[in-house]
Amino acid sequence: MVSVRQQRAVRATASASLATFVALLSHVAAGGPPPSVLGIALPWALSLIVCLGLAGRRLSVVRVGAAVAAAQAVFHVLFVLGVVPLASAGPASGGAGLAAHAGHMPVAASSLASVPTSAVVVPDASMLGAHVIAAVVTTLVLHRGELLLVGLGELARRVARRLRAAGRDVVPPTAVSPRRRGFASSTSAPRPRPLIASPARRGPPSLLAL
Repeated sequence: MVSVRQQRAVRATASASLATFVALLSHVAAGGPPPSVLGIALPWALSLIVCLGLAGRRLSVVRVGAAVAAAQAVFHVLFVLGVVPLASAGPASGGAGLAAHAGHMPVAASSLASVPTSAVVVPDASMLGAHVIAAVVTTLVLHRGELLLVGLGELARRVARRLRAAGRDVVPPTAVSPRRRGFASSTSAPRPRPLIASPARRGPPSLLAL
């Protein structure tokens, strides 16, 4: 039987993983440079912490949606602030990656210097719409997927119970009747017959008799 903590851990891990993957996919599809392995692992770890705090005991669309939105926000903010390292390190590629992720289009690195950091962190309409669509799709996939897994688990338990019941009907257990059990307990093992001893002689010894 899976405990409540294990269910929360599985739900948080799935939310953080799928949200990070969708955010990375939308970023690369927008033309941004792909981040390195550390750039994927760091947002995923932070998203996992956030999702663990938001995961409840019961399945809820609101909690799953909040966890997914938080995971995508963590990935977006870390990438825009330059915390996420790129696969091809370099100032030019880093500036182009920040601008591409903020506006879904590649911009020259020299033009990024004149843009304030707060303006880059806040996404534009297209970027915000892409994040909202990705969050909605991820939330629906996670919610429906968990419901499907719960239903499959319940179906498997029902099938197992019916198979066990059918097996008991086909091969009934053999029970020993109480008469036989009492008779077997009352009978004792045959005792060995004692050896026949030689008859004892009575009277004085033969030497004294002579």
